[in-house]
Amino acid sequence: GEEIIADIFESMHDLYFLRDAYEGADFVIALALDKMHCKLGIAQLYDINRREFVVAHAVGPTAEGALGNRISEHDPLIVEIMNRRLPFLIDGTDARVNLGRWKNLGGEPRSIPACAVAQGGRFLGILELAHTDGEGAFRKADVDAMAYIAQSFAEFVARTGLLFGSETKLMPR
Repeated sequence: GEEIIADIFESMHDLYFLRDAYEGADFVIALALDKMHCKLGIAQLYDINRREFVVAHAVGPTAEGALGNRISEHDPLIVEIMNRRLPFLIDGTDARVNLGRWKNLGGEPRSIPACAVAQGGRFLGILELAHTDGEGAFRKADVDAMAYIAQSFAEFVARTGLLFGSETKLMPR
């Protein structure tokens, strides 16, 4: 358990050399998937002006279809993630999982560690990973690692800022 956190701690320093929140989202999801041996992951950034979370990076069978999707801050699963703030596990059979972003991502998530990305009470995003059948279970160390990743990502996003494109364009690059 301590090994995963040590590995992630060493790797997270590279985050601070990236250009923007979108590159950061790519980085943190890739790192989390690698260290926690997952095949599905989603990083969402919070567009406070529209009160929606935007899928900034996704990994899964139909990830391209998920990118740029917007989810209302009133989505029941989003509300729970925001209220809990600390990472927690969601059962893939939860009816809320079969809606929106997970449906667009493809695959069949069985266990999902979800974590709010926030700093000083300000929501900046959400990180979610998922195991599918046969990938095993998440350990407490994995959930702790998600908390560390989300905290580091929140610091990075707060420092670099968030910039959203038009409704038809996800981001200015």
